[in-house]
Amino acid sequence: MKDNASNSSLRQAKTAPVWQADAQQILPVLTKELVKLQYRQVSHLRIGVYACDYQGLSRAMHSQFGPVLLKWQLSKHHCRQSAQAVSSGVFYEYGVITALSASTPYQRVAPPLLAHYELRLHIAAPPSALIVVVMPYYKNGSLSQYLKRPLPARQKHQLIMQAAQVITQLHRAGWLHNDIKPSNILLDDLSPPHFLSSQADDSSLKTDLLLTDFALATRVEASTIGHLAGTPAYLAPERWQGHGASVQSDIYAFGIMLYEILVGVRPLQIDKQSREPLKAWAVQHCQQPIPRLPPAYRHYQPIIDQALAKRNKERYSNFRECLRDLKIAY
Repeated sequence: MKDNASNSSLRQAKTAPVWQADAQQILPVLTKELVKLQYRQVSHLRIGVYACDYQGLSRAMHSQFGPVLLKWQLSKHHCRQSAQAVSSGVFYEYGVITALSASTPYQRVAPPLLAHYELRLHIAAPPSALIVVVMPYYKNGSLSQYLKRPLPARQKHQLIMQAAQVITQLHRAGWLHNDIKPSNILLDDLSPPHFLSSQADDSSLKTDLLLTDFALATRVEASTIGHLAGTPAYLAPERWQGHGASVQSDIYAFGIMLYEILVGVRPLQIDKQSREPLKAWAVQHCQQPIPRLPPAYRHYQPIIDQALAKRNKERYSNFRECLRDLKIAY
């Protein structure tokens, strides 16, 4: 199990050598279809399987859209589990982003949708249904990539504030993300342009953050009791105990990320050789004490304490309260 990925037994498709033969059959046909749609320089970044469906991520260039990412899902009609895969896969994510983009105040929460296709691939009989969602390619990558470089305290605080603000907007739009982590936050823009230069003073960098990967998103009022899903390193204690997702479980995941941005590592870890990794993660979240920040960041400790409270009723009731405390923490 990879700690920075949603566990396959919880939610996400996993790649394995057994699927390589299928990928060698699928990808050339997929590339051919994309070329017909005026996409060029197509490269396939990831392919996996969920239930009986294949899901993947590809990159390409388009004359109108420029560099793009294409999320796609190939469904086998004869598979009884395909309906379940579609309801939690690319098509579902497309619906969530469409709903967000339709509401003017929340258009800057997620990447814009550039195009959407529903096609048939004649790989085998009967033809398989292909769903493709096209979004911009963000050259600056995700927050997880950006955190690998040294950052001054001011820049860390700016990133924390902006992450909290975009999650606040998502909640105001009536949605829970349910998989908040640095790799699911995109850096839309950074200035100065040469921000990777070791000589650059990035204490005043400006950036816009966007949320991505809405495959697990649910309406705030929806119940998900009995449906454990997400990335184990960020899952709130009550989620391990069978309770549904809530605003407070998103706040808990943000608290883990807050610590990670400040310190550079996640506050909870398990033995990578553990034979029961999910049980080990459950013990970490449910039984380990709330982590203590180093002295340099102790002014954030009250926020960590409330965001990572073991009981969800003891956490912030909403992100606006968390933002209020963050504004006066720095």
